[in-house]
Amino acid sequence: MDKDIIEQLIGRPMNEEEAQTVEWLNGWDFSTKVNIMRLLQAAHQNGLGVTHYAFGD
Repeated sequence: MDKDIIEQLIGRPMNEEEAQTVEWLNGWDFSTKVNIMRLLQAAHQNGLGVTHYAFGD
């Protein structure tokens, strides 16, 4: 998974924890990484203008 592409999709630099997670995901098999990147791209293209979603906050 390419950090630069992910940062373009999310519209900001990743923080250290996010970058570590991406590095961890890079150890997964290719098809899993492709699926995650497709989800990120779809979220970027089809976003509903939601500025914050609480992921277990």
